Amino acid sequence: MAVFQSANELISYLLQQTADQIDRCYQAKPGWHCKGRVALQLQCIFGHFLLQRDYYYEPQSRQGHYPVDAALGLEGGCTPALAQLVCLEALDQMSYQKAEFHLRETGGIQFSARQIQRLVHQMGSSNPEVVPARRAATTV
Repeated sequence: MAVFQSANELISYLLQQTADQIDRCYQAKPGWHCKGRVALQLQCIFGHFLLQRDYYYEPQSRQGHYPVDAALGLEGGCTPALAQLVCLEALDQMSYQKAEFHLRETGGIQFSARQIQRLVHQMGSSNPEVVPARRAATTV
């Protein structure tokens, strides 16, 4: 576990440095305003940490976004590597509960069955092959 803690601290540091650089270089489109820094509880394969990033808002359309999330490919509060691992595990197992158990027992990754289901559906909205593949796996 000490290795995971050290790896988590390193990933936290590197991602925060990258996020800060992305925020410094980001040029908002006309009408978009930076509303300040917002913390995200980000989960990676080695644990979780807070990531500070800028939030932008466009009042006319009432839309907002985090440039860092888009640039780093963050999904559902997860790093891309963890999101992919969780979705692959969900596809490989017969149920979200089995995926939850397997992630916890083999990697010490704490993800509830409901979180796994939400992440699979969230990832599936941007990658349509994921959700049908999961449905096919659960009907076998």
